[in-house]
Amino acid sequence: MLGGHIDDGESIEDALIREAQEEGGFIPHQYKLFGYRKIIPKQPVANRTGGYYPFPVSYIPHYIATAEMPIVGTTGHEVIDSGLFSVAEVKKLGMPTEDVIGIGLEAYGGLYHP
Repeated sequence: MLGGHIDDGESIEDALIREAQEEGGFIPHQYKLFGYRKIIPKQPVANRTGGYYPFPVSYIPHYIATAEMPIVGTTGHEVIDSGLFSVAEVKKLGMPTEDVIGIGLEAYGGLYHP
């Protein structure tokens, strides 16, 4: 599961493509927005460009994406390690994002079977 921030002046789709390359090592071929999470911080949160994220309310969009080309390696400096995981392997990790992954796979065509 990849994540990142939308830079100032960047569209949501441009951020998706950039983050997929930086953290996933691939270029999304097809992608689908399947939901979002509303964030309400208690105080403004600084971003990488010296500004602040929208306050008091921000949103995290959730996409599922496919790629036609093989993964070539991450380019993001913040990535320490990466890998490919099956849904069963993700379940074993006990990640709090497991539900979001399942919802995304279900939105993409019923690929998730808990």
